Amino acid sequence: MAFQPRVIKQNRGSAGEGIWIIKLKAGNYCGAYGERSVGDDEVLVLMEANDNHEEIHTVAEFVEFCIHGRTEKSGSWTSKGVGKYLEGGKDAGGQLIDQRFCPRIVEGELRYNMVGDALVGIIHKKPKEGGISAVGGTGSVYTYYGPDEPLFAGLTDSFQNHDLKLVMPALGLKDEPLPLWWTADFINSSPAGTPPEQEKWIVGEFNCSCVGISKCLAAYCKDDTPNASFGDISAEDLKEAMVYGNLMGTKALGFLVAAKTRRQVDLITDTLDFMGVKKVVPDAVTLKTGYICNIDVFTLTLLDNSERRLVVKTSNLGNALADTAEKLGMYEKEALFYSKFSALVSSAIKVPKWLGNFRDHRDISICLDDLSVLKGRFGLDLNNRTSLLMRVVADAAAMHSMFRFEKPETVINSFRVLDKVSDITHYTTLVRQKFPLFLERCTPHMLPQQTTIVTFIAKNFEKIVAHLSSFPMSFCHGDLKSPNIFYENDNTPYYLDWQYIHLGKGVSDIVFLCVESLKFDAQLVEMALTYYYRLMLDAKFEYSKDEFNKDVNCSLCCFPFFVAVWFNTEDPAKLIDTAFPLRFLQGLLKYYDHFLTEDFFNKL
Repeated sequence: MAFQPRVIKQNRGSAGEGIWIIKLKAGNYCGAYGERSVGDDEVLVLMEANDNHEEIHTVAEFVEFCIHGRTEKSGSWTSKGVGKYLEGGKDAGGQLIDQRFCPRIVEGELRYNMVGDALVGIIHKKPKEGGISAVGGTGSVYTYYGPDEPLFAGLTDSFQNHDLKLVMPALGLKDEPLPLWWTADFINSSPAGTPPEQEKWIVGEFNCSCVGISKCLAAYCKDDTPNASFGDISAEDLKEAMVYGNLMGTKALGFLVAAKTRRQVDLITDTLDFMGVKKVVPDAVTLKTGYICNIDVFTLTLLDNSERRLVVKTSNLGNALADTAEKLGMYEKEALFYSKFSALVSSAIKVPKWLGNFRDHRDISICLDDLSVLKGRFGLDLNNRTSLLMRVVADAAAMHSMFRFEKPETVINSFRVLDKVSDITHYTTLVRQKFPLFLERCTPHMLPQQTTIVTFIAKNFEKIVAHLSSFPMSFCHGDLKSPNIFYENDNTPYYLDWQYIHLGKGVSDIVFLCVESLKFDAQLVEMALTYYYRLMLDAKFEYSKDEFNKDVNCSLCCFPFFVAVWFNTEDPAKLIDTAFPLRFLQGLLKYYDHFLTEDFFNKL
């Protein structure tokens, strides 16, 4: 203070309140910094930035006002503020900031409006003639420029390409993102006449806790506009403000994704520590997002510097489909499959190699080898690949035969944790609750006899579930379809997506495979079912044709029907593929036309 004019500002101020530009009234500044200190009785000229009003006080009075507010010792103050800038201590924000005063503030300051790391606009804020502060409401003049304004090209380039990356580390926050909506206020500190390319600009302050959008000022309620509202913003200003708002949303999502990725990297490193992981690098491409789960790809670098591709499948919570998935226990079941059953099942069919599971709050993640390093494709069309279809049927039959249990006491210990169909109570609950809405929405798309059949299914659903829960039963995939299969070299299947595992009738997997993977062709469907039946007989199981046909029909009436009711009663706006529900139903109805009769239901 004894060396040069200063700016003292409270940490909790807003709109210039508690920001003081301070000069010695006598002007008797020392020649070098530290040469002397001001005395308590020296007189100060103080100008407050909120309204540019001026006050005269001694050093002792100013210190008293900063600490204790208005007291006998602090004298008489005309400020709108109450002082007490240190009240509550540092944890409560009670701090004062001492800054050099830059005389060229009278020419104005440049406010850089930032959304994350993106400059969206520059405002030249010039104080009212005779004033120092350019706070709104003080008569200051604002001039708006775009982010590419040539007048400030040097400052913009220096700030964005050099200084910006240093800001958060300088604050001890190197692992945190830049604020979502913030400003940097620059004051020219160079002597007048300095060439633009040599000018030095100083940041007077950063704002990130109470930043407004200038184009929305018309909606700001003040003493003279107490009824201002959103509707007072002009269409032109609103359009520009929406650009800011949309960019904020994009940046916010980027912050969240980046934070989640960093968290995933840490959890993967811990989970796969047994592999000697040195580094985990996320892939730029996400395999799947926005469905019931997210699938991300990472590259691991191991201790021997070899690399290994990793797929991480994570529950995608917080949407309507995920709510149903949680009620069905899908995330828990798939994690259970890979940790407990995948090694056993891989002796019958091929599954991705499991490396580990981890949890992050409610999210469940599964770490698998990335099959895409192999030559092959997902979800081949099986309609014109009969031999490949039969290969899938044979694989399913092999798994069902290996893990088939004739009665309860023959179920091996590790498989006793699995649900039977009747234990998955949400099947029945959802059908009972949503079938009326399903009929309302779907009757226009069904023939009268089809409406009769689906009504029979709904009325007999509990009997159908009970039959599918009776022994003998096999270990079932539950969601067998070509999109859940990777075909190495287009001919060797690897089976994925084990979210619906349960004990049930093995043929239910074949039924769903046909419904989801084949355009109905009576000859091809009957061929697949007959082949499966023959394979079960070859395995020396007692299985009558009547019993098999009943299993087929009940399987058609259970999970495929549940899927049809579920998706056709969801809000279409929340679905990624809005055409799927009706497309699935129309395909399923062709199977019902072929296989189901009223007599079948009468015999249940």
